[in-house]
Amino acid sequence: MTESRILLIWEHPFLRDTVSALLKEAGLTFVADLDSYVSINDIKAYAPTHILVETSSVQHQALIAPLLEQEEIVIIRINLDDNQLQVIQRQDRAISRSSDLLDLLHNQSTSATA
Repeated sequence: MTESRILLIWEHPFLRDTVSALLKEAGLTFVADLDSYVSINDIKAYAPTHILVETSSVQHQALIAPLLEQEEIVIIRINLDDNQLQVIQRQDRAISRSSDLLDLLHNQSTSATA
């Protein structure tokens, strides 16, 4: 099982604080969490296995667009409006519990090494 390298791109502090607390409780951390402009090269330098991005940030949605075809990076769009997680290139999921995000991160890490 490879270690998850999770990058969070957020606009609302509530999302950052909530996801950060959830991951910390599960023993996971971010390689970075970003709320200001960042370039595609900056993102690549972090070498993330997972990118969590808030869907309300149009700027950040455009920024990650070049990464959508890279199978080695799982991009998860988080929508605060309707509790949706969208896993790019794989599936859409509605979440009902905070543990759903953790399950998704653990399952994707496991399947990447299988």
